[in-house]
Amino acid sequence: NIKAYNLSAFLYLNFIELQSEIANSNFAGYISRDSKGDFTKGFWIEGNKGEQTYLMNPYGDYKKYVLNQLEQVLDTYDFDGIFLDRLDYSNNNYDYLFSSRPSSIVQYYDIASKRSFINIMDNYEVLLKAVSEKVHSRGKLLIINWPRSQNLIQYSDAVTIDISDSDSRQYYPLFNNLVSSSFDKPVYIFPVPTPFDGRPDLTEEDV
Repeated sequence: NIKAYNLSAFLYLNFIELQSEIANSNFAGYISRDSKGDFTKGFWIEGNKGEQTYLMNPYGDYKKYVLNQLEQVLDTYDFDGIFLDRLDYSNNNYDYLFSSRPSSIVQYYDIASKRSFINIMDNYEVLLKAVSEKVHSRGKLLIINWPRSQNLIQYSDAVTIDISDSDSRQYYPLFNNLVSSSFDKPVYIFPVPTPFDGRPDLTEEDV
């Protein structure tokens, strides 16, 4: 029991990415697509189905699904708060850093609504507000990672960013911006000290 050591327990959740097989089987209509109509990949390691995700448009049945998951977590486990990841997709010109993704700037689309991903993030803000209300109603904290919009920060209790040594220079301006726009809420940096399969570009020197 980590609380015996005066530590706080936070559960990790990620509602913007969904494992590809589950997305295809149950929520294909809610998968974001690129301008060619292809499903938009999130974290994706070729040859490893357990590490392949699609970016989701969080509304309708998919929104109900993730909120139901949250309710089950809140009802089942004893913890102090939620760590909500992957808010960095809120920038429609954001090109994912993993080398398996195209190097050019991409935009994300939802074919059904013909809306770009920056507008899909309107749905994510609505979802985040609902998540915040549920989490705070249970007396728990909500930490969000990599928010690219000040609108999202207002629903959280703290903000985090995770960076590697090789990323640090390009992300310092963003970090400074987060600090200045965080409504005086804590902002934490999570260093990533080791390379992993999704970031083969990290060398030993980077680490």
